[in-house]
Amino acid sequence: MIHFGIDLHQKSCMVQALDDQTGELLVDEPLPSEKQAFLDCVAKVQHRGPIRFVMEACGFAGYWSDVLEPYGEVAVLHPKYVANQRRGNRKTDRRDAALLLRMSTKDDLPCSYLGSTAARDWKDLLRYRVGLVRVGTRLRVRLRNIAQRYGTRLEASDVDSAKARALWQAWELREHHRLMVDQLLEVLAEVEAQVKAVEAQIQERATTAADARTVEILDSLPGVGWFGALLIAAEIGDWRRFPKPTSLPCFAGLVPRENASGERAVPRRITKEGSSYFRWSLVQGALKCESSPRLAAFYARV
Repeated sequence: MIHFGIDLHQKSCMVQALDDQTGELLVDEPLPSEKQAFLDCVAKVQHRGPIRFVMEACGFAGYWSDVLEPYGEVAVLHPKYVANQRRGNRKTDRRDAALLLRMSTKDDLPCSYLGSTAARDWKDLLRYRVGLVRVGTRLRVRLRNIAQRYGTRLEASDVDSAKARALWQAWELREHHRLMVDQLLEVLAEVEAQVKAVEAQIQERATTAADARTVEILDSLPGVGWFGALLIAAEIGDWRRFPKPTSLPCFAGLVPRENASGERAVPRRITKEGSSYFRWSLVQGALKCESSPRLAAFYARV
């Protein structure tokens, strides 16, 4: 087998290729991060046998996985476990590529979960909606801060509602605050329009992109809601990849760190590893657990 160790970067990548039958290093050079440059490199050695490409997970690993998958096996490794394999204090692109090559030849491949291209696109759409809502929240906080500069609060359901907009116009604000309020309200209106457009796209695609039964079960949990159920299902992906139930909270980063030696155990904070969007969805649901008598009783007991 031909093993490729690829240290990915945005502009250029370090590539090494090894023939495990002869021990010959076939490729050892940096390449521009361009599709054709990679394909030309692969074409030079693909006649020698099956190929395995190994790279670390990063924001564009999914793209390169799709590009290289037709030419051989692709393994996208978890960066945390790759870092644990590094030796010494020297870190260079060539050494990183050599490490990936060594892990591949030993079949030591702690892979990250990528999912299909369609699944990643669906997850990106849901995350984009979360991002837009967070932008709107930050803008509303800024409007509330301006109101506090005048020692008052708006008597309206929200700072950008129709009633609030009329109150803002009636207020005698100082010149720079008038400019800020007018621009914030204008940007908020645009953000809300974009959120509605994204939500329409989500509703249109939800019937085909999400597992209806999984979403239905998650939606039945107090505090999760329909969008939260879609986001959780998308972040988890294939449930079967978790070998045991305790693996799921580890993926969410909600388990405490362990620091124990002998009889001494020091409690530490949660790991916060894995998907931050998944963890955020669960926390949002937990904040509303009082709506469920059973969960409220459990929370009070804990």
